[in-house]
Amino acid sequence: MSQVLELEEDFSFLDQDSFRDLYHLENQTPKMRFYLEGIRCAKCVRKLEDLPLSLEGLKSLRVEMGSSTLEAEVDLAKLTFHQLAKVFVKMGFKPQPLNGRDREEQIRRNEDKTALIRLAVAGFCAGNIMMFSFANYFGDTGTFKPIFLTLSFILYLPVLTFVAWPFYKTAWLSLRKHEISLICQWQWPP
Repeated sequence: MSQVLELEEDFSFLDQDSFRDLYHLENQTPKMRFYLEGIRCAKCVRKLEDLPLSLEGLKSLRVEMGSSTLEAEVDLAKLTFHQLAKVFVKMGFKPQPLNGRDREEQIRRNEDKTALIRLAVAGFCAGNIMMFSFANYFGDTGTFKPIFLTLSFILYLPVLTFVAWPFYKTAWLSLRKHEISLICQWQWPP
């Protein structure tokens, strides 16, 4: 699972007949289910559910925030599924088509695993930084002070980069869209 937001991802496979046979929900109407990585708050859901008002060819869109899934129905004469997926990416979500419950649960488990790894790295680094800082708090001016400060800085770097990446990504998307947004990357209850 890539954490880098790829704006130029190719979604043309979504409109191929062989793919459509496997992933469309109903044969008579063009519907497809997506898992959208990045749905975290009610504002995300509202933005997605308002899409049919502004996107020609999108007949209906139903979002389930708890499972981070959505069901979209399109008019293929005006809008294709790969165009819809690109709209999702521009909004800051990573769409993945779903054809069964198992795939949805696997994607969710992978996303949860990444969040748990981020939490573990943050806890490990914070605990060790506090341990190295105790000597400085109690007035150590000896030979170990520069070593402890260097180790604390080295442990700070993963927190600054890997752990904080979801917050940076959300902030960047908000700046790109010229809007103020609450950075809500952690979902409670899970």
